[in-house]
Order: sequence, then structure tokens, then C-alpha cells
Amino acid sequence: MKRIYMVILLTIIVSTGFSQNWIIQNSITSEKLNSVFFTDTITGFAVGNSGTILKTINGSDWEIQGSETDSDLNSVFFATNFVGYAVGNDGVILKTTDGGNYWENLNYESDKWLRSVHFVSVDTGFVAGTGDMILKTTDGGETWIELAAPASGPIWPINSESLVLVGDNTYIFSSSNSGLNWDVFGDGFYGSLNGIHFLDSNKGMIAGGTFAQGYNYSEIYYTNNGGSSWSLWIQDGNWLNSVFLMSQNIAYSVGDNGEVFKTIDGGVNWNSQISGTSESLNSICFTDSGIGYIVGDAGIILKTKIEEVNIDELNHDQPSIHIYPNPIGIDSYLSIVGGDLIEFSIISTNGQLVKSGEFDKQGSFSIDIDNLISGLYILQLKTDNRLFSRKLVVK
Repeated sequence: MKRIYMVILLTIIVSTGFSQNWIIQNSITSEKLNSVFFTDTITGFAVGNSGTILKTINGSDWEIQGSETDSDLNSVFFATNFVGYAVGNDGVILKTTDGGNYWENLNYESDKWLRSVHFVSVDTGFVAGTGDMILKTTDGGETWIELAAPASGPIWPINSESLVLVGDNTYIFSSSNSGLNWDVFGDGFYGSLNGIHFLDSNKGMIAGGTFAQGYNYSEIYYTNNGGSSWSLWIQDGNWLNSVFLMSQNIAYSVGDNGEVFKTIDGGVNWNSQISGTSESLNSICFTDSGIGYIVGDAGIILKTKIEEVNIDELNHDQPSIHIYPNPIGIDSYLSIVGGDLIEFSIISTNGQLVKSGEFDKQGSFSIDIDNLISGLYILQLKTDNRLFSRKLVVK
């Protein structure tokens, strides 16, 4: 019987201890904040539960704005410095045309929970919500067209035709005709993809999390070709709720229990940062001047100023695991080189442990996967004090 060997190279790169200073701002609400958006370097908005809308005109002091609703607001987006939208539960769609001083309820009659809003022009925009549907307007919200969709959002329109949509379970959907038809990418692990951000028509990222065999995993997908294909970074940890790209290489993601990650290599590796809070963080954005804001549970608001990136940040305390080939044939061995590994686990997409074992030596390891059927798996590699996870495709 022919055997194929997969080589997994595991290299631990020592961190230089780089950290970033996130400062907790004074907040005037204890309501959960779900979304933050800045229209310029100092003017920003945050929306949250119970109809909460906050506005700042200096980047530091926040004031409560009237919203004409008590429903939870889940997403805010401005098409211009003056024209903005906020959406939320009970089908609420709010619009402002004066820079957020007054918000009009557009009275879209629906019981759907609207999760995200994004406009590609002052008139054309999209909303995604529960019930697996999207809304499209081409007249600034005066009328909306409802279309069936494969997920509940969030949604990101790359342009008026090309859409990216995610939601529960780790599927990524894309449409090239404004949501009439959808292509699917992903594995369908139990979990949720919660945040999307595209820097341009090619470079984008999606943040979320999955759960398998008793472990939570942080997940970030990234694409360099407009979503035609996606790569994945994954590690055991908190689910992520939002992601923001500052450049082709630099991006941030935030999540549950105060989690903040940063990448400076386009999403291949991510460093954990100290946020100073254990509250779940729900949304992140940066201004053009490099000032970042995060909002989350209990009214938490964080702020930072990005300084020039130092080359030392290229050092990571995360493992770099390279798998060759991947996918791998079923009549194969996994060969693992490097690292002080002590045991492994292979987990199916429904969370079942299908294979596990211990390593009896260091430096070179082998796993027989002859009894695995074709499909997608999580490969866990353990040391004395760390757990590393990668996705494994068997064909």
C-alpha cells in the first residue's frame, strides 16, 4: 500500500514583548455597545442596546443622542460625514442626514433582528438580519427590496453587485449579482463568523470562533483576491467579534473576555495584546490618523494611538505550523518535525474525537491516518503548557 507523508514544521519564535497601550475612556452608559464608526479623525458614533447612540466630536468625550427607539441597535455606518444609518432588533432602521444630531426611524415594518448595515454610496446600501434575508436600497432607504440569503450577517458589499455574507457556523458566502445567487466557502464547523472588513476590493478579513471537543477557538479568515479563496488562522481561545484592516499587512481583531489581536503580516500570524478589561469587545475601528477605538459590553470604550510599526513586531510567540501536502490522501502518515510535542488529537467537524495519541520522543513524530474518511478535521498538537490547532483536510 502506498504511503504519503505530510510534514508539519512547527517553529516557536520568541516574542520581544511588544505591547500596545489601550486606554479605557470614560463612558456615560452601562449598556452593551455593539458597533463603532468614525466619519473623520475626531467624530465618531457608537450604538448599542436599548436604543443607545453615543457621539463624540473630539475623540474623547461622548454624548448620548436621541434615537426614537428602545430596541437594541447592532450596527452603525455612515455613507458620508452627514448621512448615516443604524440598524437593530425589531426591524429598526434609523437614518441621519445632519451628522447624527437627529435620527429618523424609517419605520421598516419587520420583526427581524437586523445585524449589520453597509452602504457603497449615499443611495445604495445593504442590511443583513435574522431569518436569512438581506435588504437592499438604491434610494437612500426610502424603499427596501428583501432577498432570501443563506446567512444572517454581517454583510460586506465590495461594490453594488459583489457581496460577502457570514453568520452562524463557519461558512462564507459570496454573491456577484447583489444577492440573487450565492457561492459558499468553508467547513461548517459549529461556531459563528461575526465581523467582516475589506480594505479594498481584494484584501479582506473575517473574524469569529468555533467550538469542538470542549475547546473554543479564535478564527480569522483572510483573502487577497476579493474572496475567491480564503486562508485561515486558528488557535484555541475566545471567539472574535470584529476585525479592522489598517493596511495590507496591519489589522486588529477583538472578541470575548477582552481579547485583542494584532497582525503585521497580512493575517498569517497574530499577537495577543493587553486590553485592560475582561468585558467582551464587540467592534473596532480606526481613523485615518491611526487612532483606534473599541466598544463592548457594559459600555466599555477603549482608545489607542498607533505609532510607527517596528520591525521587532515581526517576532511572535505563536507557533508557525506548515502542512505539506494539505489536502492529504487517506492512505497516509502525518510526519511532524520540531517542537516539544507530547500528544495529539484529531477532531471531526461535529466535535467528535476520532483519533488521539501520545508521542514517545521529541523532534520527529508520525501519525497514521489510514482509518480516517475523507473530510475536514481539527488537528490539535499539545506541549506541556500549550495547545496548537490547525485544520486538516483528508481526501
